[in-house]
Amino acid sequence: MVKPFEEAAFALTKTDEYSGVVETEFGYHVIKLYGKLKSALKPFDEVKDQIAKAIVAGLARQRRAETSDAVMRSARVNDEAIRQLVTKPLPKP
Repeated sequence: MVKPFEEAAFALTKTDEYSGVVETEFGYHVIKLYGKLKSALKPFDEVKDQIAKAIVAGLARQRRAETSDAVMRSARVNDEAIRQLVTKPLPKP
């Protein structure tokens, strides 16, 4: 939003109030306030626990992925052991 338009829009305080003519780089404007909505932002104190939980969950997810990647990188396939299992199954208990 360009500055002159923003200033005029936020200066309106009453429903159905009109601004004067506002000139911007896009032309001339008359702004009408139809109403105001409450802010969607919540105070930090209300959401800090949720934020902390989200950060911890993200870090745990990252750590699991790193551990899984490390295990997969170090894993080796023992072709001979697989061949023996296929040709000579283990005895039943």
